Amino acid sequence: MTGAASAPWFTRVRRWGQTNLTELDPTWYPNDRWREQWRTTGIDAVIVNAGGIVAYYPTAIDDHARARYLGDRDLFGEVVADARAAGLAVVARMDSSRVGADAAVRRPEWLARDASGAPYRAGDLTVACVNSPYYTEHLPAVLAEVIAAYRPDGFADNSWAGLDRRRVCHCEHCRTGFHDATGLALPTVIDQSDAGYRSWYRWNVARRNRIWSENARIVRELGGADCLWLGMLPGSVTAQVDRFIDARALLSDARLALLDHQFRGRRGFEDNAETGRRLTELMPAGSVLAESMAMYRSGTPVFRLAAMPAGETTLWMAAGAAGGIDPWWHHIGAVHGDRRQYDRAGSLFTWHRRNEAYLRDRTPVSRVALVWSDLNAAVYGGEDAASRTSTPADGFRSALLAARIPVTPMHIDDLAAQGHRFTTVVLPHLAVLTAAQRDAVASFVAAGGNLIASGRLGALDENGDPAPDGPLCEILGTRLLGQATGETGPHTGGFEDARRHTYLERTTDWPASAAPIWSDLAGTDLIGFGGHLDHVAVRPGAHVLATAVPAFGVYPPETSWRPPVSEPALPAIVVTEGEDGRGRTVHLAADLDRCAGRNDLADHHHLLAGLVRWTLDGPEPVLLEGPGRIDLHPYRQTDRWVIHLLDAGRSEATPGTVEDLWSMGPYRLGVHDPDGSLTHAHGLVSGNALPTQRDGQRLWVSIPALTGHEVIVVTPGDQESAGTGRPGCVDGSPGGK
Repeated sequence: MTGAASAPWFTRVRRWGQTNLTELDPTWYPNDRWREQWRTTGIDAVIVNAGGIVAYYPTAIDDHARARYLGDRDLFGEVVADARAAGLAVVARMDSSRVGADAAVRRPEWLARDASGAPYRAGDLTVACVNSPYYTEHLPAVLAEVIAAYRPDGFADNSWAGLDRRRVCHCEHCRTGFHDATGLALPTVIDQSDAGYRSWYRWNVARRNRIWSENARIVRELGGADCLWLGMLPGSVTAQVDRFIDARALLSDARLALLDHQFRGRRGFEDNAETGRRLTELMPAGSVLAESMAMYRSGTPVFRLAAMPAGETTLWMAAGAAGGIDPWWHHIGAVHGDRRQYDRAGSLFTWHRRNEAYLRDRTPVSRVALVWSDLNAAVYGGEDAASRTSTPADGFRSALLAARIPVTPMHIDDLAAQGHRFTTVVLPHLAVLTAAQRDAVASFVAAGGNLIASGRLGALDENGDPAPDGPLCEILGTRLLGQATGETGPHTGGFEDARRHTYLERTTDWPASAAPIWSDLAGTDLIGFGGHLDHVAVRPGAHVLATAVPAFGVYPPETSWRPPVSEPALPAIVVTEGEDGRGRTVHLAADLDRCAGRNDLADHHHLLAGLVRWTLDGPEPVLLEGPGRIDLHPYRQTDRWVIHLLDAGRSEATPGTVEDLWSMGPYRLGVHDPDGSLTHAHGLVSGNALPTQRDGQRLWVSIPALTGHEVIVVTPGDQESAGTGRPGCVDGSPGGK
């Protein structure tokens, strides 16, 4: 991106495009076709392959192989020239994790090796070791060559983090480097309970941090202060942990971050909004987060040359926008027989361009923080991190989405400094806490904050050993007894397997304030459970809201009755509250959150949401009435509100299959406005001004229908959409059937 503008290039980029070149593309890359695609989608930056596994320019570096069909063509240089002529920023794509057969033979010292000495393979390629001269000498030389010849604005590295935590590299560089740093031999087991493995894991995290900072320094020194090296990040916490990526450390001073989280998985469209919210919370104000979004057909199996269904791309991009992510279309290969791929980004990108003023520089509004910890995922989660740590968080997230309670993801290390922003914090199965993290949790509650926690809160230190001061459950009114019943994983038995045939039963020991907790479960005193229960003792003054009903028969029906028990019922949900109603706590000794994330039962969602609502005093900032499963993301932007509504009900469809957007409604959106300044509203997707009506301290907006997604702007006076001249006018915005 050229010109006299003084602001760094990445602050002026809103939309991105990437043609991920294949080795065949130098024979037929259609320059005119892609220049037109850039123009029609209104992108501001292009990402294109430069080097790494193969080069798309005439490299002079030994063992930096040229793409098979490159010949004497400088395809990277052509794309750079076209982009500069179009006024676009250029980011050079690298892939620095693997080498071809010739380089593997000539440079054996580059290779990552298993315990037998055999190189780690990835298809037809060989994996390079992050501690080898490939990373410390070869790749810096490639960066220098590209900068000298083409002056890109930055670099995006696809697989920069190397091997994952389940594969130990036994090359000489790793053996000597790990021993020099720790005095230890490389681990022989993949087990977080092993002290040697934990040291090796931390050593690898530190190495990735150095790769990030060293590459950033190199390109900044050679390419200028605004030339950025950007390692692409996976979206989920468990994927980051698997790759030794400490997102909080890497993003703490990032001006721009690139996310490789291209399509929907089992967590639904709303996953993209949550990912954006989680990562932007780690970044400085005003930073930019962009995400590669597949135009090819995802799902099982993946089809790289077939088009993603239109509804799928629109909802994924819309969810990203709700989470603060800038869109980035991504194609594999330069020529497509399935020409529908070229159309997938157009309407959403047009909408984004016309409404970009509403999609940045805003503050999320929520009273609830859902706390996460990569340390907990690594140490407590271990080889089962998804079930132990991610699934419980998913359960709370799904429950709050269904209840339309906005939530902000927050890293546990930010609780001390950022906890004051929230009325309630939720800690799902954070068994591992450092001393500083324990102090932050205790201080939050002591200051009158509300806490909801599940499992063995703070029972383990950062090494996975029993915490010297014991679990933090004491502040929740309980004490762990060291015993448990039930299972944490998915149900694997048949219909007659009664091990999961357990229930939670409401007690009569409820404080008067807690009655609304069960309001969505009127008509029953028990709900199905089927999970894991930590046995706890309850201190005086705490209240047991529910107890566990032990397993009993499922089949034949004659045996499916609840036998009498002589032992006292085991506490499952325990609450406390201060004298003034502040400092309310909830301890889920029963892993209701994990069950909710695994089984998606409405009863579980209702109870979790009821517990959260009990901790929230005062009016909700935003209320939404109407049908469906709507993901709600409100923001404040100067004196107006920008509120995203996403049809998360379509997440029930198999990933990669949503063709059409469905129209649903009507809805009423109520914004708490005690000073009465708000008067007008319009929809950025529908393009319509919307009727409003005041009811006391709340302004209600009437929304006739929602088609896939909508963004409601609520303003004082008759403000107009930026750049359109009339409220919410959006030509070509995505629609549906």
